[in-house]
Amino acid sequence: MLLYANPDRQVRSHRAGTARPPPHCPIVTRPAFAVPFPTMTLTRPTRRCFLGTAAAAAGLATTAQPQPASRPNILLILSDDHSAAHVGCYGNPDIKTPNLDRFSEEGVRLDRAYVTCPQCVPSRASIMTGRSPVRIAMTRFSAPLPRDVRTYPELLRAAGYFTGVAGRGYHLDGSANAPQETTTVLDKNNLRTFPNRLDYVKTGGRQVTLNQLQEFLDLSGGKP
Repeated sequence: MLLYANPDRQVRSHRAGTARPPPHCPIVTRPAFAVPFPTMTLTRPTRRCFLGTAAAAAGLATTAQPQPASRPNILLILSDDHSAAHVGCYGNPDIKTPNLDRFSEEGVRLDRAYVTCPQCVPSRASIMTGRSPVRIAMTRFSAPLPRDVRTYPELLRAAGYFTGVAGRGYHLDGSANAPQETTTVLDKNNLRTFPNRLDYVKTGGRQVTLNQLQEFLDLSGGKP
């Protein structure tokens, strides 16, 4: 689940019966994507829409440099087999998700966002790029993201954001469990590109995730 936390405005859940979210750009994600740029209004997810949103973030960051606190923090949370029906802010009366519900209330929540591929690697590649997995040659579980494909975190990084990924894994540099001959090719040809795309890249088991997140925050140096 991807949620953009916007400290400058509060848009409450439309489905919960409160104020309707402002017009937004629906992005292809797994399973939900919320953006704090209400000026973009499209009815279907497109690459232009996604990159336009990222460009808006970069432009906002550039114009807001004298007041960096006004730039929203961006948080992307992914969990396996976690549909919208399993979150309180989407109307589930039994499953308690207070932290996710708070993100929904303080940011923007989308009601129409769809998985691009049933495999996690191609789907996550779409989240990072706003493009179809087929268009960027991400159709295999062990494939790394091509070097010439630009990601929206790179746009944010260029605009002054501190960017990173942490947790169990994201697999966009090729599967860590791939056969030895595959990992040898990846390493020998320098195909693992994400350490150069982001400021912070660490993965591991769930027991170290909280430590990684704290380290990420400590290293940010006050950047959004």
